[in-house]
Amino acid sequence: MIENDEDARRGSAAPLVSIVMPSYNHGRFVTDAVRSVYQQTYRPIELIIIDDGSSDGSPEIIREFLATASPPDGISVHFSARQNRGAPITINEGIAQARGSYVAILNSDDAYVPERIAECVTAARMRNSRLVFTYVEPIDAEGLPLEPGHPWRNWYYEAQRQDLAVAPSLGFVLLGDNIAVSTGNLFFRRDLFDEIGPFEDLKYAHDLAFIMKALELEEPTLLRLPLYRYRLHEGNKISADHREIEAELKQVYHRYLSSVLVTPPANPIAPTFANWPSSMSSTFGPMTRGLNRAIDSLIERASNDACAEQSAVVPASRASRSRAVAITMISHELSRSGAPTLALEVARALVLAGAAVNLISMVDGPLRTDFERAGIPVAIVRGALINRAIVLGRYLLEIARGLGRSDRLHARLHQLSFAALNMSTALSSLTLLPRIHNCVLINSFTSWPLALPIIRLRRRARISWYIHESYNPHLMLAGRTARRLFEICRKQPNLAFLFGSDGTRRVWASHGCDGQVRYWSGISAATARLKPAQPRTARQEDNGSPRIVLSVGNSGNRKGTRTLIEAFAYGRSRGLIPDDVELVIIGCSPPSTDPQTRDLLVRIHRPDLNRRVRLVGILESSAVERYYDEAAIYVQSSTMECLPLALLTAMARGLPIVTTDVDGCSEAILNGVCGLTVPPRDIPHLASAIGRLLADPTQARIWGEAARQRFVRMFSLEATAGPLLQAVFPDGVALPSDSLKTVAE
Repeated sequence: MIENDEDARRGSAAPLVSIVMPSYNHGRFVTDAVRSVYQQTYRPIELIIIDDGSSDGSPEIIREFLATASPPDGISVHFSARQNRGAPITINEGIAQARGSYVAILNSDDAYVPERIAECVTAARMRNSRLVFTYVEPIDAEGLPLEPGHPWRNWYYEAQRQDLAVAPSLGFVLLGDNIAVSTGNLFFRRDLFDEIGPFEDLKYAHDLAFIMKALELEEPTLLRLPLYRYRLHEGNKISADHREIEAELKQVYHRYLSSVLVTPPANPIAPTFANWPSSMSSTFGPMTRGLNRAIDSLIERASNDACAEQSAVVPASRASRSRAVAITMISHELSRSGAPTLALEVARALVLAGAAVNLISMVDGPLRTDFERAGIPVAIVRGALINRAIVLGRYLLEIARGLGRSDRLHARLHQLSFAALNMSTALSSLTLLPRIHNCVLINSFTSWPLALPIIRLRRRARISWYIHESYNPHLMLAGRTARRLFEICRKQPNLAFLFGSDGTRRVWASHGCDGQVRYWSGISAATARLKPAQPRTARQEDNGSPRIVLSVGNSGNRKGTRTLIEAFAYGRSRGLIPDDVELVIIGCSPPSTDPQTRDLLVRIHRPDLNRRVRLVGILESSAVERYYDEAAIYVQSSTMECLPLALLTAMARGLPIVTTDVDGCSEAILNGVCGLTVPPRDIPHLASAIGRLLADPTQARIWGEAARQRFVRMFSLEATAGPLLQAVFPDGVALPSDSLKTVAE
């Protein structure tokens, strides 16, 4: 097909090809580059050479060569020299001078194979392609091919393997590796350049940036012939800080990914989440070449300054005690999510109340630093032994899949994999026995692989298990062995269950596990009273900034994040939520590792929500503060929830609140008294409740203040610290009279 080829319409059998050669300090190689143009089998060609301020005598070398070696018939040469402006600007300048309907680029230290231009023209015209590049042949400074084992060749072989056998389209190869290698490998129609614009002024990635822009319009053509001789020598080795290269790649990929999220590309096989939902899920692997950083930058992150606001915490002075108490806390992980954050606040309170506290966690994470700042030693269980068990489990599952559709065999191997994991966790816990005190606080039922062996081994210890999950405990226990062990442990007289809400307690009580309700927020009543009492329910007239609907949680299904987004879209489409309102969701996992966050990115960039929803990453508590300050209302859209700290924080700040009526959320917010409650996963009712608070600022403020007062009475540190700490401390050990005051202060 050549209908769009301007030269073909004019009846020209051989369109003019303009070759642009930016020259910079390649005096040793530049004549070889020019000579390779002279040796082309194709005509007509115009060669435009611009020396970009070389300091090695390149201009004189070029002039001397042109004076002694006249170009062959059908080839014209134009040469100029000026001060240095950089390769991208020099290329754009050469293209501005070009008269051909096709443009090729040749770096002054590389060379063409004689048939290159002829092959590119033929491919471009036959395939109606506006961008063509070829395989390259790597050569050394002497012009000899690199040896087979050279690292560069190994990298390029992998890129070729991706092209031939792995990647679903050429765009996927380009997301991982720039298989075009160099600007000098690009051959394109002039109208493509006119459409997508000039080469960006990037030091390292201007070639990839041009290709990715073209990729949105159409699939490039890759000729699997080594028609470009790419020279590796000391002068072209990248010596810049690797982070500088990564930053440019991140910029290129971010522009591409954000562009195709907003506007579906004309290229139907371009790599996008809409075109390739499954294939794109496997694209983001180890952090390489800026791609993961680019996708993660599509959600907001806290600035370094914001995170730095949380200065190092000086270990608090303990209240004077007549008898020291040592407490070991158990956690399943140390991410900046709700349950580990609650564990941190409780641990700090225990220290202030006079206890010596240490922490054992199954998985490491960023919150470890906060524990250690507070003077709380941390030990991580999951080491090499558990990692081996995970690998074994995955291997067993792969065997099950490979043996066919035997559900019984698959289930058995699945049980064996979890048994290996649980056994290794139990064995690891044995090594930590000397660090486990006779008073133990287990945080979250998710800690069960570590908790159950400890409960069995420490039968004389006082053990409290603080539960935040509102479902049948057997749902999480993997295999009959774990369930039997749990049934034995839960009946031990030294184990007491504590529950973060009465809703959670009722669920567990229905399965034979009852205990005491102990609320906890970690926020003092005095702090709550200092928070702003006037949430921004009316648009600020001074700057016209949007009103913010805030939700703090994560991108997982349990938090109902997709339901909230769809309710926001529903409310906007029916006029319940005005155009000046913006939805901000905090706590989203990095999209490079979380497919659910990637799904949310696709959804919020559709036309009905574009630029109205912001996804924010996982932040330190200090960085979240400003989002609460800016919020008009707060929404908790969870499908299952004990009593989230984010909801309690919103209450302490006097924000108008909409929440689902699940578990502890309905204990905190009384419908029509201090906010509104709706059923979970109910899009119309959630949209209506949000719209109601936005439409009636006066009533919203009344309910917000009522929520604040309810927080002070029931959930503040003063109201909750005594009952929780007393439940954890051993029998017969009373808290000092000044300890609760110390904790509250």
